[in-house]
Amino acid sequence: MVVLVEVVVVVVEVVVGEEVVEEEEEEEEKEEEEEEEEEEEEEEEEEEEDCRLLLHNLSLIGCAHQGQVVVVVVVVVVVVVVIFL
Repeated sequence: MVVLVEVVVVVVEVVVGEEVVEEEEEEEEKEEEEEEEEEEEEEEEEEEEDCRLLLHNLSLIGCAHQGQVVVVVVVVVVVVVVIFL
């Protein structure tokens, strides 16, 4: 009878221990998944910021190019006016 009780206690301890280990493994997996999701979100945010900066730089280049065109047009107009005067 005592042996049977000890065997039952050992089996219960093993089963409960396995459940605890399984719960810990599940928690670790959830934490790893959350960390991976956070890293992916950070990477996406960095890519979005890079795109914003690229677009900003391109718009500045476009503005500078437009400014150059305006200067060239003004110079051409001045030269044409001077020639005809």
